[in-house]
Amino acid sequence: MFQRVRSTGLALGVVTTASAAVLLAAVPASAATAPDWPSSRLPTGAGCAITAYTPYSSTVSGLNEYTFTDSQVPVVTGWTMNNQQSVLTLVPGTTLVTTRITATQSCSGVGSVASGLVVGTTRLSDDVPFLRASTDAFRSVWASSNPLTPANAGAYRMPTAIVAPRYASFVLTDVWKLVGKSDFVGTPAIVTGPWSTKVLYVQRATTQVTAASRTSVAKGGKVTFRSTLRKAGTTAYIAAAGASMAFQTKLPGGAWQTRARVSTNASGVATYTFAPPRTMSWRWVHAGTRTGSFTAPSISAAKTIKVL
Repeated sequence: MFQRVRSTGLALGVVTTASAAVLLAAVPASAATAPDWPSSRLPTGAGCAITAYTPYSSTVSGLNEYTFTDSQVPVVTGWTMNNQQSVLTLVPGTTLVTTRITATQSCSGVGSVASGLVVGTTRLSDDVPFLRASTDAFRSVWASSNPLTPANAGAYRMPTAIVAPRYASFVLTDVWKLVGKSDFVGTPAIVTGPWSTKVLYVQRATTQVTAASRTSVAKGGKVTFRSTLRKAGTTAYIAAAGASMAFQTKLPGGAWQTRARVSTNASGVATYTFAPPRTMSWRWVHAGTRTGSFTAPSISAAKTIKVL
């Protein structure tokens, strides 16, 4: 179903979404399925109306029957990637990432969901069907899993979704047992909302190796402090060139203070030289980026420089 579109974003394939039946047919036997109708469920909400009433039905002896029609448009309430809503970090290699959409429809429930992703301002896919991942048809979770590598780092959005109700009309008894239904076969609704403006940042994990030119120094002597920053690559960690680094120190009982901000060289190395006035702790901090290489934040282990 999926094919690479470009190396900097998630690649999704082309799927026809002419009808809800096409999307529903894609659900495998192993996927979670919703019961026809929960026995305690009373259809509510605008767009869910009784159009016929049959007393003392011959279909189910001793029970009345109510025929409902459903013109309600399902609503998407949110989405996540690997259950994350703001930041997802990728390590070297391939990570299976599951995108989930939560959709609600209070009349007959949600019948199908399809959507696509955007990285930055570029749409990376046509609409791709999601498979039901929950048993509650009225507040459904739908999921689609795809492999990602650090090359797929970027700012992701899901601008629209295509959703369809389960039934066009249905018949319930007065104890809410489903005795008949007309499946929805129209064109699924294209919906959007506040959830579609939410950005999820997919970042490359980073690591640091730090060292100082000496571990102790006479007062007034200079020490060079170094950090080598590496970011997740396709198969291993690679040099993170041009990354912003903060060199911080802390006196005993004090707070961390930033002494300098420097950029890493082509080998991912940042250095800073100064004369520490007292014994103090030191560390390097990479705040991470949400543009460019999309590197994740990292803080090195604290070490001590002793002033004699």
